[in-house]
Amino acid sequence: DIAFTSAKVSNGDGFSFVTFIDLCPGTQLIFSDMPWRDETNKFCTSDEEFAITFTVTSKIDRGTVVVYNNGFSSDGDNIFVFTGSYANPTFIAGLKIKDGTWMTGTVSCADRQHTRLPATLTNGVNALYINPGGDGMRYTGTFTGTRAALRSAINNPSNWSNSTNLSLTSNFTVTDMVQD
Repeated sequence: DIAFTSAKVSNGDGFSFVTFIDLCPGTQLIFSDMPWRDETNKFCTSDEEFAITFTVTSKIDRGTVVVYNNGFSSDGDNIFVFTGSYANPTFIAGLKIKDGTWMTGTVSCADRQHTRLPATLTNGVNALYINPGGDGMRYTGTFTGTRAALRSAINNPSNWSNSTNLSLTSNFTVTDMVQD
């Protein structure tokens, strides 16, 4: 229950995300921009790509936007958030920004600009491809609704605008309750 809410791919690159459930201390999420090779069901591992293990140290309330500065390479890129491990990931969300859409053919690990969409993610549902006119975009749609309605709005490219500002105008109000 996470969605990406902004991305910037150069000059102070980074991303932000919103959680639709409360995240309790000890929760670990892995963020990575390594390309996914769906034809072999594995990541292209490279020491030039980033991987962040985000461990929640104090409760993060649902609707909170978390900004992470730094991470993307200098051109178009992708980012996935998952739990588990690189060998056995459970994908939560994906974002592809700039330089082509999700690949459908073979992904060369030498080409870090392109990736396939893992079979467990669906563009427009829990993943998004956006192509900014510049070096970044952020979500500008509604900030109040159920988890499903917000996820749908956030993963709709028409609700995004060109921007290199990773911060949003406010946090989200998630109207349906989920047990921690």
